[in-house]
Amino acid sequence: MTDNKKIKTTKFFSRFSVKSYKSSVISSSRAFTLVELLIAIGLFSVVITIAMGGFVRALRSQRQVVALISANSNVSLVMEQMSREMRTGYYFCESTLTTSCNLTNTNISFLNARGENIVYYLEASERGNGRIFRKVNGEPGNQLTADNVNIRNLKFNLFGGVLDSNYPARVVIRASVSPAGNSFNVSDVVTNIQTTVSTRGFGS
Repeated sequence: MTDNKKIKTTKFFSRFSVKSYKSSVISSSRAFTLVELLIAIGLFSVVITIAMGGFVRALRSQRQVVALISANSNVSLVMEQMSREMRTGYYFCESTLTTSCNLTNTNISFLNARGENIVYYLEASERGNGRIFRKVNGEPGNQLTADNVNIRNLKFNLFGGVLDSNYPARVVIRASVSPAGNSFNVSDVVTNIQTTVSTRGFGS
């Protein structure tokens, strides 16, 4: 009985010997090969490149949208300012004004509520960007639009007033706007803005 127990005990421990345990651990923990590491690094680089490309495009698109919105908002604000002053104005494009309207309709001249001769007109900068100016009583004009705005076209069409004293003067303002410069590749994007102003007085 004793010999049989020793034999069984020896067989039992031989299954879990240190040698067999080490060999099983070594065989189950095989390291990555150089080829596998290169493939993993390559796939990681491709994924990062695609992600960065999408991020850069999204950032560029955001800057383009900001440039367009900024230019349009600035011109809309200037046109609102002009509309408010024209709404209480009179004697539009009269020949007796200090500065009269030109034949190309790129300016508008009138008297405001304080009796000042106001002229809104388009003038190009040294870089060729169009800007809207406001002149009072023949003095040098003040720039209204920002430097990051390019006014490509500005027209003032007058209806009524001096042409027909039975109806109040009505001015249609049309402007073609684009961001100035080409930093965000949006200088060729043109937005057309139009507004109509009806004066409050008849025969003026």
